[in-house]
Amino acid sequence: MKLSISMWSVVSAVRAGRIDLPGFIEFAARQQENGARGVELLDYFWADRSDAEIDRTRKQVADAGLALAVYSIGNDFFQPDRAV
Repeated sequence: MKLSISMWSVVSAVRAGRIDLPGFIEFAARQQENGARGVELLDYFWADRSDAEIDRTRKQVADAGLALAVYSIGNDFFQPDRAV
């Protein structure tokens, strides 16, 4: 099994504005000495979803020697109106 790091690991720093997506990838890259081999990215933290940003992020992950292990998305399947 390969160890990956989730952005949830730094959620308090993200919410405080101390780290962003590129900063998280840099943080995860430094954790390779501790066995990290990949990252979990989450749509919750992704502000710019343009093709250019997605390509830049993929490149940054690959250049860091990490795998994009998981991309998690959230959803709300609840509908208060049964007719919907």
